Amino acid sequence: MEEHQTRSLHRITGPILFIFIIVQVITGLVISADQLKEPHSHAIENYQTIEETEKHSGTGHVHLHLGENVFSQIHYGGGMVGSVYRVALAIGIIFQAVTGVMIFLKIRSRMAGKKD
Repeated sequence: MEEHQTRSLHRITGPILFIFIIVQVITGLVISADQLKEPHSHAIENYQTIEETEKHSGTGHVHLHLGENVFSQIHYGGGMVGSVYRVALAIGIIFQAVTGVMIFLKIRSRMAGKKD
């Protein structure tokens, strides 16, 4: 891939991924801060217990609760769509890291060539 193509893709995907990364970071931060207040609280286990309980209540869907559970739903939930979202986000972050390293190495090789 040409350097200008790499830079262009890196520049386009960065701001898009930023939005989703911030959502994951903020919800994870709130969940973690809440767990610090209650050291024996396990957010994901609490979320899964609530989800299973409500699935078996006959409604067939999960109700959002205020507080930690809203953040847990955003951070961990979403069923298959949520799982696809998190996998896509992980792939996007890996893509950004790899293209960033590629750009860095190309710049470094150019700088090394100028020193000679």
